[in-house]
Amino acid sequence: MSFHYAREAFEGGRIHKRQGSAKGIPIANILTNPLPIGVTLEILTYVADALTDSHNNNISHGNLSINDIFLGENSVLIDGFGITRDETRAPEGASHGPSTDVYCLGIALLAILSGDASFFPPNDEDHDSTIVQQMISLDWQELQDQPWLEQIQEFLISTLYTNPESRPEALDIANILSGILPFTNGISLLDFIQSHQHLYDFNEPEEEELDEVETLDGPMSFDMNQFDNLSTIPDSAQGAATGLWSRDKIAQIFQEETPEQSDSWSDNLPTEESWNPSAPQHNDFAPPTFETDEEFGIPEPGNIFQTPPNPNEFNDSSSEINQQFQPPPPTFEPDPTTNENPYFKEPPTVADTPEFGITDNQITDPKISANPGIQNQPQNQIRQSQPQQNQPP
Repeated sequence: MSFHYAREAFEGGRIHKRQGSAKGIPIANILTNPLPIGVTLEILTYVADALTDSHNNNISHGNLSINDIFLGENSVLIDGFGITRDETRAPEGASHGPSTDVYCLGIALLAILSGDASFFPPNDEDHDSTIVQQMISLDWQELQDQPWLEQIQEFLISTLYTNPESRPEALDIANILSGILPFTNGISLLDFIQSHQHLYDFNEPEEEELDEVETLDGPMSFDMNQFDNLSTIPDSAQGAATGLWSRDKIAQIFQEETPEQSDSWSDNLPTEESWNPSAPQHNDFAPPTFETDEEFGIPEPGNIFQTPPNPNEFNDSSSEINQQFQPPPPTFEPDPTTNENPYFKEPPTVADTPEFGITDNQITDPKISANPGIQNQPQNQIRQSQPQQNQPP
């Protein structure tokens, strides 16, 4: 006889085991419209909680798919436990216990996050590339600024490793996904269910009494008495963790401060009541100090916020330093034909041009000095070069 799990859709909600099939809205029907990423991650967290509880009781689903996940009035329902299965969606072909359930949850995870209920990675050479392409094509815009996003993506890909022993446990998935939820925006899953009551009938059947003791022929046999009318608190809500992904290790992933969770920088500033100018100040953001350069006798500048040193206190070696670091004068190669410096010519003087009768006033005349070539013309040519006044064009 089959049974299903119901995980209450709020933080710290309990897990219920119920006889028969789950009755609710198939999650595949809701994927016709994109779900908020926070709602999606919350659904997957609760599925992982249910799988963790089943694995703790030596029960595995065997072939979990998106068609086994439903939304109830105030819970997430996971159907299909206690059924004999000859095949599985995992590449190992047959159920290998909890690791097979983790792989199937990884498929459901990418299907729900992408809104593609038909997603299924091929069991061939394109397996890895298909999974990576599906992961990077997801809409991570809401979390794109988080420094740990890439590490989380790599973890989610690890749920679909072909080697069953390399996959994480269901509890690891529940713990990490629940750690992401505080960084998401928008409504919670319970708010989503309540706001869509007019579109879907989320009502669940009343819980049935389990009076019989039965043994089910599923992937792992168990006694129905072990959870008769039993509800439990999820391990993820109790602080439990595995050895591979401890709570400290998961906390380190989200430890780096981000704009969403870091305190305002102004909170570290002293208040008006606590500010005491005469007291020594401890500046956590002080600029680095520099070591003394004894070779040149330069004193240590220390903190730039201190009083600058008096230039008169420098010794005579400072002038030597200035002379040492002054750039040398430029040198020029002389013109081999004239043996003159091509970059410098002496200005003409009256003594150089006596035959033209150029006066000192004419040499200093800006109209003449502005045109060096005009200085070598006879005086009458200079007058002719001047524009004629009152002449018709």
